[in-house]
Amino acid sequence: MDQYIHSFIYGLIAGLAEILPISSYAHQQIYRYLFDYRPNEWIKLFTLAGSITALILCNHRQIRLLLREYRLSKPSRRRKSHPPDQRAVLTVRICRSALLPIMLSIFIYPFAVRWVNSFLLLAIMLFFNGLILFLPRLVPSGDKDCFTMTRLDNIIIGLVGALGVIPGFSRVGCVASFAAARGTKVQFAMEIALLITLLPMLLLFGLTLISALLSGIIPSGLTVLYGVIAMVASFGGAYVGIKLITFIAHKSGISGFAYYSWGAAVLAFTLFLIV
Repeated sequence: MDQYIHSFIYGLIAGLAEILPISSYAHQQIYRYLFDYRPNEWIKLFTLAGSITALILCNHRQIRLLLREYRLSKPSRRRKSHPPDQRAVLTVRICRSALLPIMLSIFIYPFAVRWVNSFLLLAIMLFFNGLILFLPRLVPSGDKDCFTMTRLDNIIIGLVGALGVIPGFSRVGCVASFAAARGTKVQFAMEIALLITLLPMLLLFGLTLISALLSGIIPSGLTVLYGVIAMVASFGGAYVGIKLITFIAHKSGISGFAYYSWGAAVLAFTLFLIV
């Protein structure tokens, strides 16, 4: 297959699976094996850049609002402006509490990738990812929002979200599903999941950049071209993924993706038997 097509398909899959609760790494790994595709660190870097750009573009108004209102909540600013929006302030605090374990988990990502080094282990992780996605169907639904979520809720969501560093698990899926299982409204759970996943992706981008620089590979003009193709495709996949997952979460929740995750686990197990 032509390298241009490989770059496009790889970027599209990576961007779409980064947002949908189906494990981006697992899909990239399966694609790399099936089509004998070996992207270098620079291609991976461009792919990440596309997904991050889509997340920022789709959430930039909300991010600006949250940061502005949170700054206004500081005592030194209260007298100079209008009262801060309490919903925005509490949402920032929820994200901040949940982000700590997720951000720390990013540093073990290289070790997690080396640990899950076979399709058998990948199949097991995809199976457990499906269980987490299915969890909200096993408990009563709730109507918690930023006003009623507790600090314990935030910490537990962050700890489960840290599983997203393990290949086979989806960070967005883990955060949204466990938040819903803790009684949070599904729409708000997805809103939190998309906001929370941005900073870990930025940190992962930084680590990937360091890895690319240390690899000793100097990107040629052709490598940059392939990277730009992958970045554009990743941006498109992530953008569609954000719109799609937001719509699905509003209509029926995301537990249906559990069946997809289990199907991917069967495929990974089949590849393990073949290899």
